[in-house]
Amino acid sequence: MIDTFYKKVGIVVALPMSIIIGIFIAPEYQQTDNIYKLPNNIKTVFIGDSHINYGIHKNKDNDSIAVFAADSQSLTFTYAILKRIHENNTDLAQKDIFIGFSFHNLIDLKKRKSAACYAQYFHLLSKKQQKEYLINPTTNRLVFTRELLKNKCCKSIYTSKENTHNKEFQNTIEDSIIIKNRITYQFLTNNTLKPYPDSYEFNALKTIQSYGKKHNLAIHFLMTPLHNYYNELLPKNIRKLFMDTCYKSQIQLVDYSILYSKKEEEKYFMKDGDHLNQEGAKVFTSTLLKDLNKNSVPSSF
Repeated sequence: MIDTFYKKVGIVVALPMSIIIGIFIAPEYQQTDNIYKLPNNIKTVFIGDSHINYGIHKNKDNDSIAVFAADSQSLTFTYAILKRIHENNTDLAQKDIFIGFSFHNLIDLKKRKSAACYAQYFHLLSKKQQKEYLINPTTNRLVFTRELLKNKCCKSIYTSKENTHNKEFQNTIEDSIIIKNRITYQFLTNNTLKPYPDSYEFNALKTIQSYGKKHNLAIHFLMTPLHNYYNELLPKNIRKLFMDTCYKSQIQLVDYSILYSKKEEEKYFMKDGDHLNQEGAKVFTSTLLKDLNKNSVPSSF
């Protein structure tokens, strides 16, 4: 009874608190540091989830790139970031924009819609979207309020941290199990394929595409390198549905998924089935930028 009472009190208190914090305080955090205004030397912009976060290596030798990425970032929030960057940079049409895009991006992963995720991206949403989220009875307002205060909105993301993962994928049984579990998590529920493409993510994809066309932005959808075993285990139906979606939607897919086809390359460059380690990120970023300069990035269509 006591636990139930405190839970009810917490919910009652959290609703007005989250509204006040979300509507009035969050914008103040955003105004203190306009991270969306790009330096004049930036030529290439990367936006996306963990594949971009781990896959793109920024250092003093390639300081002409900007990275806006966070783990489990949905295409909906990727669009919101793209829009904010465009609003703050009138010359964005003169730059190359790479959007992280792989097989799992068109799957409904609940992690992308968590209260913690919404706290990170809340300042990017319209006032209408903010209000809808806060009054939604399924919103975990206690977690949302806690994360919003802890992260101070945009302060905890977009400052792309250097990939320091030095783990080498040894192609052991244990490592293979990690890939199998990853495939299951991403694409299956009770050994059945999840709906594909997910309408929520697909609509976000179309919104990004439409926005790019409307404003003449050079948007490329980037698939970073995958481990061969991941490619082998990927359900064939998923691959076909993904490629069909790209073809029908006229997606400009830049496909580096099989860049590391040799066992030794996999070992040294992959952190797991679908993420690069530090060395892999360095090599991949260098390869991509060289291909971009030569206008020879690999396209699936």
